[in-house]
Parts: sequence; C-alpha cells; structure tokens
Amino acid sequence: MTVRYGSLFIALILSLQYRMLVCSENFC
Repeated sequence: MTVRYGSLFIALILSLQYRMLVCSENFC
C-alpha cells in the first residue's frame, strides 16, 4: 500500500465523516 493511496483513502473517510456530521446538525 503506497503512501499516496493511503493518504487518499484517509481523505475519503474524513470527507465522509464530515458530511455525516453536517447532515446530522443541518438538513442535507
């Protein structure tokens, strides 16, 4: 697993968590 792929995967998870947090506080 390359570093570039790992960082990209982490960024994807963080964006999904951020989106879920915004949807929970505000309406989507």
